[in-house]
Amino acid sequence: MAVILKLGKKYQITYEVVTPTKEIKSIKEIFDNYEDAAKRKELLDGETCMFSPDSLFVDVMKDWLNDPYFVEHIHKHREATKNFETYLLIHLGTTHVSEINVDYAQSLIEKIGATQSVRSKKGLSTKTIRSCKLLLSETCDHAIQLGIMDSNPFISIHITNPSTHKKEKKSVDWTYETMLQIFEGCKEEKLYVIMQIIFATGLNVFDVVGLSWSDFYKGKGGAYIRSNKSLRRLARSSVGLIPKQQIIQEYSNEPSTRTVNVHYYKEKQELIHIPDALYELLSQWKKRCNSIYHFDTNPESLMFTTHGIAPYDDRLMLKHMRLTTDKLKLPRHTLMGLKAFSNKVYVDGRSYRDVYYYEHSNISFDYSGLTAKEKAVKINKEFTKSMKKELPDKDKKDAVDLVKQLSEDKNIRKKLLMKLLEIESGE
Repeated sequence: MAVILKLGKKYQITYEVVTPTKEIKSIKEIFDNYEDAAKRKELLDGETCMFSPDSLFVDVMKDWLNDPYFVEHIHKHREATKNFETYLLIHLGTTHVSEINVDYAQSLIEKIGATQSVRSKKGLSTKTIRSCKLLLSETCDHAIQLGIMDSNPFISIHITNPSTHKKEKKSVDWTYETMLQIFEGCKEEKLYVIMQIIFATGLNVFDVVGLSWSDFYKGKGGAYIRSNKSLRRLARSSVGLIPKQQIIQEYSNEPSTRTVNVHYYKEKQELIHIPDALYELLSQWKKRCNSIYHFDTNPESLMFTTHGIAPYDDRLMLKHMRLTTDKLKLPRHTLMGLKAFSNKVYVDGRSYRDVYYYEHSNISFDYSGLTAKEKAVKINKEFTKSMKKELPDKDKKDAVDLVKQLSEDKNIRKKLLMKLLEIESGE
């Protein structure tokens, strides 16, 4: 029977397993909160080990790939599954757990290193070999916890990189000067707001695009952002790793695509104090979405969307980021790089974040270029002009009335956008 012990702020579960040599071994696992520890205890107390030293190693690996650990590490699950199916399965074959020893482990790594890459038709990269070795090592640790192995023979194996030269980085590091230049030169409003949130909070991109309108507010002590949701593009096969009760919505226009954007609740919630300037910017952004773009600004609706329907995802962000830096004639900068830069310290000991928001108490949308309202007027004029040219005289009045109706009624406009998206996805 598993026993839960409180160790400071963490919880430890202790339980015993019987090793292949019939020895009793004590296993200890640490959890951040009692709820997770209790779930693990319940699982252990009702668990009957379905494996033995005579079990196939690939079956133990499949069991490990279904472990709850991967719920919070979905990208790792995708990579591990790919390596298992593409490179490991063929070499492991019918190898039993009892056959895994130091000699076998070394021989297996050498075979993997000599395997041809599926994509490049060359030898596997050092990164892929290391990923395969990591999965093998994790599976052995899993087998040890199940009591069917005594030691992990992959721990002592070191993968060296034959390449002696450093690969040139595809992106450059952010500086305070280039950050100011990019902030000022960014004409895509959604990207501008997202960059401000990343810089002010240190949140990653997926957590920022997962924010809802109710996630920023003023409370005791100032303004805050609550981060308890995330939005990621996942392989459809990986969506099942997220518990159903945590999934808020899936977004996909093409049923045939292999990926889908998933909006879901995270395991842990973060509450972050934000500068007043950022709170005012978010308030302005909400007003613009409501009065100019006519997007849904209900408390639980996404803060960043395309046409008020689909999420503003990683692909669009990357495209707009490249357009911004290309227009400014700057090398490639990434949003992850901005997140890292936000924690760096200025020469006087202050963080760049504190320096920026001390010097910029107003970060509104009053920058050069067309405002959103001016853009809307321009588009309506161009559309009306085009319709008048292409339609017979008797239909011109209907076209003008239609444009007027679309500009005045946001519900009709939203229905039209949804219909256009349906038509586009059906082609």
